[in-house]
Amino acid sequence: MAARLSIVHRGADGRLERVESHPAESAVTLLPLDAAAQSRVQEVMVERAAAFDAIVRQNLLDIAALGAAAQAGQQDQVMASLRTLGPKLAPLMRPGAYERALGDALNAEQRAQLEAMVNEYLQAVLDENAADAAAMAGEGPAPAAGPRGGQARGGLGRGRGGGALLGPHAQEMRRVLGEEIKAAYSRVIGQRVKEFDGFLSDLALEPQTEGRVRQIFMDVFTRNNGKENRADIMLALVEVNAIISPEERQRLRRALAERYGPARSEP
Repeated sequence: MAARLSIVHRGADGRLERVESHPAESAVTLLPLDAAAQSRVQEVMVERAAAFDAIVRQNLLDIAALGAAAQAGQQDQVMASLRTLGPKLAPLMRPGAYERALGDALNAEQRAQLEAMVNEYLQAVLDENAADAAAMAGEGPAPAAGPRGGQARGGLGRGRGGGALLGPHAQEMRRVLGEEIKAAYSRVIGQRVKEFDGFLSDLALEPQTEGRVRQIFMDVFTRNNGKENRADIMLALVEVNAIISPEERQRLRRALAERYGPARSEP
């Protein structure tokens, strides 16, 4: 008998380890798929990642604001940013849409396993959230409300309005959405950041100065949605020149000449 598959894992403290991707995506990677099914699943996953990447690429400033608010724990700002991005993210947030797309790439048995794993995980989230709320209220542990109560059913969301993104699961799925946006942001700017890190390394700046220079150029990058804007770059260079030493200015000019040629090496 095959081992039961699960994405429910707990840490040493007994608390649920939250998935870092969509629950359905985490679950489908555990299924023993043949090459054809794996190819179909991969196609669905790549399509979703590409959609997130396009949204991030076109809205870098808003995404950066969302990330900063989340890191600072400013929930009001997080919700405001999500409302701004909401219409653009809506196609990716439709209840059960991703689960259905992945399920359609599987046979009936695999689809049932996928749904069972998603339901089990979401029920574990509900149970832990309920227990935390009860503990905060001084009521002691909350009783588990398993699938028998219907709260975590409908993982693949095949009915109208069904699916694992609604109601009590909304908070968890907003968290998952944040993880997917974070991953897309990393993919979109990852190569640029790597190139920029090399550029900064050539300048050999003092650590404190390097942090300020990085922020100046990242502001330009996000403001222009990752596109090079010569006017903004020149203004950034003027700002950078004002905070670096004469020796660092010489290294900056050499680095700019190597990257852009002499025409842009003198801000």
